[in-house]
Amino acid sequence: MDTPSKLNYISLSEFLARLGVPDTAITEKLHRGLEEFGVNGRMPVRNEFLLVMKALLNNDPVSVRDLFLDDMHYRYFERFVANKGIAKISEVIISPHYLGIASKRSMDDPFCGSYVLGINDFREGLFINEVPRLPHHTVVYNAPDHEYELGVATDYDFKALFGYSKDLLSSCTISLGDEWRQLFRVQGEIVFGVSKYSIESLVKDRYRGALSRYLTYLVIDLLHGLLLDHGITMTDMAINELRNEARFITIRLPPFSWGKIDEYEITEILRYILGKYFKIESVMGMEIVLEVLDMKVHLTVSINPDNNEIRIYTRLDNLESTPLFDTIVNDLIRSIEETINAGRESRVHAGNHEIELINATPLNFVYEPPIRPRYLPPINIEIYEPNTYIVTPKTVIRVRQTQHGEKEFKFDDTYLLQIQTTNIAPCYVWRRNLLAIMNLLPDHETITRRLYEEYRRILHETKTQLIKT
Repeated sequence: MDTPSKLNYISLSEFLARLGVPDTAITEKLHRGLEEFGVNGRMPVRNEFLLVMKALLNNDPVSVRDLFLDDMHYRYFERFVANKGIAKISEVIISPHYLGIASKRSMDDPFCGSYVLGINDFREGLFINEVPRLPHHTVVYNAPDHEYELGVATDYDFKALFGYSKDLLSSCTISLGDEWRQLFRVQGEIVFGVSKYSIESLVKDRYRGALSRYLTYLVIDLLHGLLLDHGITMTDMAINELRNEARFITIRLPPFSWGKIDEYEITEILRYILGKYFKIESVMGMEIVLEVLDMKVHLTVSINPDNNEIRIYTRLDNLESTPLFDTIVNDLIRSIEETINAGRESRVHAGNHEIELINATPLNFVYEPPIRPRYLPPINIEIYEPNTYIVTPKTVIRVRQTQHGEKEFKFDDTYLLQIQTTNIAPCYVWRRNLLAIMNLLPDHETITRRLYEEYRRILHETKTQLIKT
């Protein structure tokens, strides 16, 4: 990263004074009320932010065009921030390396929002993001002429808004120390969520649902087999539904049957069939509790005449204390360890950043359990979390992007890594897409203006209709 010169910084007091904040307000707010938040008048802030504010006050966005990282970032600023004029600004928040600007909310303005300008971490230049809201801040001054609120925050407040806690500005070895989890911004909008990791807790805690679903599937398979022995059959559709949601058995009957059958009679039939093979612990109303494969199984009968079906809902208890659960967990742990030791290389993209991962194991495992269903189609236990990896001291990760260069990261221990991005407003991507498409079309300024006017017309008609209603 280019090291910014001291000329690129001015003090917070000077920044405020040059925006016309009276000395009395600066003295009172900065020297008395803000020190407890780690802010004082000597705090350095980037001089570019003063130039941006002057451009807004003078309605002269072109004067700061060269300050932006590229034309796309400038055009976003010009179209969605400067285009409103200072009269449409409601909040301005300053910190050493971020400038937050919020526009006044209006039904007539489709592009009102909250925006953050910051400094690129590889080479000098301003970027702009749109965010759902601006961070917590301390109000310093309310500008009477332009009716906007001027506040002060810390860089930490803006980082928390973006969803991370620490910047990694150069290649390094990542360590959590005593922390259980940290969120590191490694390049541009790319964030590494790094957590302490144990294979056993990963399998038992994070994937208990997948294990429970498979064991429920086995119990339903047994129940299905017993019902078949007594002439009761599930439809093919009901069997296929079980592959996606193993919670209940569905038995369909003709529509004229419902005057002769109720839930209690079905429950009694189930108790009779199951009592031949399993220990029935209790029958209460329409619920049967029994022991199957050392698990406590709750079966609840429900009838839905509208769909011509009987459903037998299945719920399992005390899974962790059963030998079958332990067998599957131990096999799954062994399978994951073998995959980690095998090592692999992969490349993924997050936005326009390329991420190369060497000896990082993606959390994407398909496990075939030792006990298979007898009557239902076979299924596997699948463990998958997108963009999540097991990393070790052997792992090397390289992150590349044209505007940000290349960085290399290693780890001092075995961790769970989630690759994610900073928090931004969903409309930020939509509006960048609009700018990119409009820029590729002939006479794009005219087309953009027509789109804007059409959007305002629709909003006006909607508001008018709401008022009439």
